[in-house]
Amino acid sequence: MVRHFIRLLIQRNFKRNGFHTLINILGLSIGLASFILFITFIQGLKEYDTFHENYHDIYRIVSEKGDSRGAFGGTPAQLGSYLKERVPEIKQYVRLDDIKNVVIIKDKEKFFESDLLYADNSFFDIFSFPIIQGNVNNPIEDINSVVLSEDMAHKYFGDVDPIGKFIKIGNNEKEYKVTAIVQNYPENSSIKYSFILSFDIIEKEAQWGMFNYTTYLLLDSSKKEIAENKIKDCAVDRGGDNLMSLNFLRLQPLKDMRFEVVRGNTFNTIDRKYILIFFSASIFILLLAIINYTNLASAISLKRSKEVAIKKILGSYRTRIIMEFLIESIVFAIFALVIAFILVELVSPYFGQLIHEEIQLSYSYIPLFILLAVVVGLAAGIYPSFYGSRYDILGLMKQSIYKGKKAKLFRNILVVLQFGITCFLLVCALTFSKQLDFLLNRNLGFETKNVFEIDVQWDGIKLESLKNELLKFTAVENVTTSSFTAGEDGWNQNTYWEGMTEETQINMFVLAADKDFVETMQIPYIEKLKDFNKLNFKENRYYILNESAKKYLGWDECINKSFSIHYNSIGHVAGVVKDFNFRSLHHESSPSVIVLSGKPVHDKMQIKIQPGAEVDLMNFLRKKWKEYAPVNAPLITTSLSEDFENLYAAERKTKTVIILFTIVALFISMLGLFGLATFITLQRTKEIGIRKANGANIQNLIFMLVAEFVRWVLLALIISVPVAFIYLKSWLQNFSYQTQLSWWVFAVSGLFVLFIAFLSVIVQSYRASLKNPVESLRYE
Repeated sequence: MVRHFIRLLIQRNFKRNGFHTLINILGLSIGLASFILFITFIQGLKEYDTFHENYHDIYRIVSEKGDSRGAFGGTPAQLGSYLKERVPEIKQYVRLDDIKNVVIIKDKEKFFESDLLYADNSFFDIFSFPIIQGNVNNPIEDINSVVLSEDMAHKYFGDVDPIGKFIKIGNNEKEYKVTAIVQNYPENSSIKYSFILSFDIIEKEAQWGMFNYTTYLLLDSSKKEIAENKIKDCAVDRGGDNLMSLNFLRLQPLKDMRFEVVRGNTFNTIDRKYILIFFSASIFILLLAIINYTNLASAISLKRSKEVAIKKILGSYRTRIIMEFLIESIVFAIFALVIAFILVELVSPYFGQLIHEEIQLSYSYIPLFILLAVVVGLAAGIYPSFYGSRYDILGLMKQSIYKGKKAKLFRNILVVLQFGITCFLLVCALTFSKQLDFLLNRNLGFETKNVFEIDVQWDGIKLESLKNELLKFTAVENVTTSSFTAGEDGWNQNTYWEGMTEETQINMFVLAADKDFVETMQIPYIEKLKDFNKLNFKENRYYILNESAKKYLGWDECINKSFSIHYNSIGHVAGVVKDFNFRSLHHESSPSVIVLSGKPVHDKMQIKIQPGAEVDLMNFLRKKWKEYAPVNAPLITTSLSEDFENLYAAERKTKTVIILFTIVALFISMLGLFGLATFITLQRTKEIGIRKANGANIQNLIFMLVAEFVRWVLLALIISVPVAFIYLKSWLQNFSYQTQLSWWVFAVSGLFVLFIAFLSVIVQSYRASLKNPVESLRYE
């Protein structure tokens, strides 16, 4: 029985209708492959940090004051212990501070490593980073202890037991005793480390106004809201009338960190809105594949109406005929799934490179994908099976079942759906591209072209000499040093000024820079001290405010006004500059302050060069680096314009995925409309023959057949364009700076979709119009 069914399946579909069957399977395969790629991509993101035993009970404290600055992951160092005493729902807390670049001295040789982490001992209780050697119960014994990762232990001590040995870390070459070895962090970890020191080292200098550290809490997830409300009810007494309410704090689950953009993140995130876009696009592709299958199956079933009639004559019940159709559809869907797996394996490496993510198909999900194929097969086959088996034998023999108003309406709905979805995706793809170009080309308030940045935080570097040598080089226009890095907020610090009240005090973004920073970055001044070049840094502190800070403070004149980021050390304002966006343009410019330094800042160096002088600069820089940088110090250079372009990685990723999905959607829509054109031309074969016999020319016949579809494609455009407009209007609200929705985007999308529809139909229409009228009249 099964063998007979399989033989008939192959003979009926591959021998008699091989071309249409292959198109059918190809469409389903592409739709399933697109959906599987999306599921695999999202699953990879969702698996970040899931290896922690307390995964569902770990929360990060973030501050969110409801202004343009957005959520921030920095907290004061004292916050964890303060809340632990007042909120009983908190089981444990841990404070972290990471340093990307650090000097390591071993046997009088300097090395430069990354990922130094300051942490409390509770770090190993809250997170699942196993201690594999040394003090398991108290890994960080004191402020003179260091915990090494496996790789660092092997690198610096080889096969020798490192426990109890000493290693020098940092600018002051302080010796630390190795007390434990921790397992290397997994690839899907948000927290990275090579060396772990006691957080107590930096706590001594920390103040309540310094929101520079990360605090994680361990608490029962069922009590999260209770704990959060109690935290918001707390207020910190900082002496006198200086009371700081903590109602701006909230708890962010560890499982949500990869899907929420928070300032201060040291790992890549992807906003949920993009996840929704990807998911919607993959669903649309799958829906188009189902519609495509239904159209083609309907076209093929026209040839099978007499077969169904004969089965009914021989006594087959309708239920059996429906089951045969559905089983056939499911078999095709599963076969398409196998091809989809092959496509995913072939495409995933290239797709991963495009979106800068590792895409790896997990075969543990195969049962779910098989279930998906069964559902797709049922959905795609349900119309041809139920509708084609409901009519009597005479109707089937005459093929009149496919000529009624209901059948025609259903087919037209499929056309509207198919091309409405395609037009929607195309409009979105063009708008995403337009918005990204707008962000990349918008004036940030300072110069990024021909500006190169190098890391200069290395201990022992002769920074002032290096800067002076670069200034002598003919290709260099200007040089500055600062803590400025594209996309990073600098410090988030309490600020103090004359006329300040408890209600008006806020945290501002703080950058440290030498006095050449504003000139090098070409940021326009609004106000400037007359004797700016003669600032006395030995006797005073100087600050430069941005325009947003001046507006917030309410000062008409800022020069020489008292201002400080330190409570007991008042300085003066030496200048005011126009707002500049050192973050991405997702955010508006916020009150910011530049702390001027009389000496070079040991963090970043920005070098402004003449156009086309990149090669000359690098050659000169490599030579001078050997003279003024310590041995083994890496020369890390980046282009500032490229750094800012990288801030829009999520948008680039979204644009790439949507463009790919749109191309797939257009291809599947062409297949579907081709199938429907086949259906209609088969149905109207005799009509075409009669019209040709009565003198109709090829142009008239093509116009008649094309018009059958184009009007429904036009209806699809009329419906999809307003929907796309409403969606994109809402999507653009996520950006503080946004492009305008242009009429040409909708016009180009509509015309292109019409062209695709016309191209899909005209080939089949042209073939039908060329048939000999005698053959057409003898059809059947």
